[in-house]
Amino acid sequence: MQTLCVSGPGATEVVDALADRLADAGRVATVNCTVETTDESTSADTTEIRVAPDGSWVGEGTGQSPMDLLDSLAADHDYALVAGWRHHRLPTVLLGEPPVGS
Repeated sequence: MQTLCVSGPGATEVVDALADRLADAGRVATVNCTVETTDESTSADTTEIRVAPDGSWVGEGTGQSPMDLLDSLAADHDYALVAGWRHHRLPTVLLGEPPVGS
């Protein structure tokens, strides 16, 4: 599986656009790490999957690190696009202005 992280302002929009472009090339997983979960009623190891009538689905869960999640997606996906997260071992695009003094 080929993975690309996109971090910075507009990361989710960039990931969505890339997913649309890659859809014809293979199965694409998108992971959004930009949303903070504040629901304290959720236990530490839960998963919620919502399935639409057209067969598309959205999942939410806890109890896995982003790397563990990517590992679990690798068997069934050709590409993984991650919004709002970066890891030193994965290719990453940083959006926005460089920090002052760089």
